[in-house]
Amino acid sequence: MLNLFTDRGPNFTPARLAFTLKQNEGVKRTKMMQKRDGTFLLPLWQDVDSYSRGVMLNPAPKQVTIDFGKQVGTVRQFQPTYKAAPVKEDRGISSLTFPVYDHLTVLAITP
Repeated sequence: MLNLFTDRGPNFTPARLAFTLKQNEGVKRTKMMQKRDGTFLLPLWQDVDSYSRGVMLNPAPKQVTIDFGKQVGTVRQFQPTYKAAPVKEDRGISSLTFPVYDHLTVLAITP
């Protein structure tokens, strides 16, 4: 997971990426981040209990839509808790509906 967010090098001034997020209640996100190579990272997860008294609850994923208002180059979806490689990649899209689980999902967006 740390490799996804690692960005060594000199300080830089990040750009902005306009987007709107239509989400179901209970989906959390942190601020959009940008790496030096221009990639934006948006972490999301559900704010729900995954376990109860040692029993795995397996909450259902919630659908979230991100709208960029214009076409972006690439959107890669990561679930770094389980896999280092992207689980899905889309190119040349202006919006995307995707599942958010009780574990971390990260969108890596290349404008």
